[in-house]
Amino acid sequence: MVGISWVSRGCVATTNANADRKATVCGKPSSFLAELLLGRNELDASRTCMVGDRVSTDIAWAQTAGVDSILVLSGVTSVASVAQACEEAGAQPTYVMPWFGLLLGGAK
Repeated sequence: MVGISWVSRGCVATTNANADRKATVCGKPSSFLAELLLGRNELDASRTCMVGDRVSTDIAWAQTAGVDSILVLSGVTSVASVAQACEEAGAQPTYVMPWFGLLLGGAK
């Protein structure tokens, strides 16, 4: 894509120091990332769902993007930490599932 170069967060300072323009940070929960992904892929936000295991990035991004979300509890966030993670992030998942495989019809 002309005009956009993808770099990791650790490269932003170096990019800013060595380029003739300022880098745009667009990781989750960035609204820039939401607009880019939804717009470039012509996705209908009402028919899009973010699946993730981290409230502060994945679920917060879904809220920023205006899409539904599924928090899976088989990764970073556990049953015991859901309430605290949601409070700290200021984000609430649309749905919560114990593990990702359930989306594929699998049993654990």
